[in-house]
Amino acid sequence: MPSLAAAIPQHPAARNPAGWMPMHHGLCLVGGNTSEVEGNGAVGGCYNGGPNISSPATPRYAPVPGGSRNCVRCRWFVTEPHHLSALAAHFNTLAYHFDEARNACLIRENALQDLKKQKADAEDAGQPFARLDAYRQAERVWESAMKRFSDLAEDLVACWRLIERCKVALEASQGDGTQLVAAGTLGDVHIAFEETESELLQLAGVCENVEVYPDLGPGKAVFRRSQLLDAVLYRDDLPPVFMLLSEQEQLLAGNAFMRRLSQQMNSANPALGHRQVIRLMDAGLSLSQHFDIDLSSLLPTPNHARQPLTERPVLAGDEA
Repeated sequence: MPSLAAAIPQHPAARNPAGWMPMHHGLCLVGGNTSEVEGNGAVGGCYNGGPNISSPATPRYAPVPGGSRNCVRCRWFVTEPHHLSALAAHFNTLAYHFDEARNACLIRENALQDLKKQKADAEDAGQPFARLDAYRQAERVWESAMKRFSDLAEDLVACWRLIERCKVALEASQGDGTQLVAAGTLGDVHIAFEETESELLQLAGVCENVEVYPDLGPGKAVFRRSQLLDAVLYRDDLPPVFMLLSEQEQLLAGNAFMRRLSQQMNSANPALGHRQVIRLMDAGLSLSQHFDIDLSSLLPTPNHARQPLTERPVLAGDEA
């Protein structure tokens, strides 16, 4: 594992600790700079955080792949073993966006293949293809979807490599010295990678992580989880609650609701209870019957449907 000096790129901004910018999953060695300083291209930032696109003797660096602030693929980004939980949260959020991009690709590809078949049929019949504009647009949309899918796949790999190296650094004791891990190299690791077919399990994990690490971008995860939770209420003959709240309210109230259910399911091991509750939801079972309680007692109080939430919401069953 490299020492502190070896882990930091040799750049004036990198050697100045005052220029470091702490983030939820590591440090930016150039203070989070996103744009080129006019007249001074030597200053580091997102615009030159990518790979060297010139020669080793006269390096010239491309922008960060995937766009500004895509830190896990930036040469100015370093992290430490104590950021493992944040990196895992970042990885899980990327995995959610990756799945969404994959689904979008499949939809776009099916639409394009249908138009290709229509075009081939028209050509075989010796007739002009009347939907050429739609065909070209479908091609562009499919290419754009594939580009996003590819970028997210590479982001996942980059994040996983950082997790691997942090795990190695954690297991390799180096006394009291600081251990920094820079983006970019492989290492051996023993970390469980879990595949899940449960959309709700993935969404619940993303939403819990966003509450702890606000820098994560949940995309549509909060809204989609609210839809699934309201479907759970509907099965118990209760009116929808979560989709009537603001996005921040949905995040906090949904997390609190899931925590209370997890504790009800398994007070000794809420993490296991969390998975057991989601299995019940995925199976379409009635939670009121399973727990023998009024499910509405675990929902946000009416006041929280009208007022913005700035902290963890109070639920009807909470003690004073």
